[in-house]
Amino acid sequence: MRTAYDPFIVESVMHGFPPPPDMSVAERREIVHRLRQSGLTNKAVADRLGVTRQSVEQDVARWRPQRADIALAVAGQVYPAERFDGESIAHAAGRIIARVHDECADSVWTELTTMPDMDVRALCVTLAACCDPNKSIREMLAWTDELAPTG
Repeated sequence: MRTAYDPFIVESVMHGFPPPPDMSVAERREIVHRLRQSGLTNKAVADRLGVTRQSVEQDVARWRPQRADIALAVAGQVYPAERFDGESIAHAAGRIIARVHDECADSVWTELTTMPDMDVRALCVTLAACCDPNKSIREMLAWTDELAPTG
């Protein structure tokens, strides 16, 4: 089981994707909280997540807001989905992360240079919220060690 909190896992489960087997306790608690807020019973939440009703009751009692979710909520209030072609700022940030990892960062750079400054700032805050503050910069960028230098 992972210990880090990933707001994108929470969002994907909330949009109907199955919970990953390595979901962290903090992620599960956030999902439980949101599902209960949407009106589901403890039993319905337990069935959806594949956990016991007792686990759900404990998660409800121990839930605390996550810093990443607070940052995303603030950014989402200031920057509604219409600003990002109908997707939430969290999903826009996730798309940029995937593109940087899977494609050439040059196309992302080009896209960012065409965006209004306030939108770029909102994405920066959201992207920062996606980082694990318990990891060093070297650890977070370790995936780039295998990349060949360009230019």
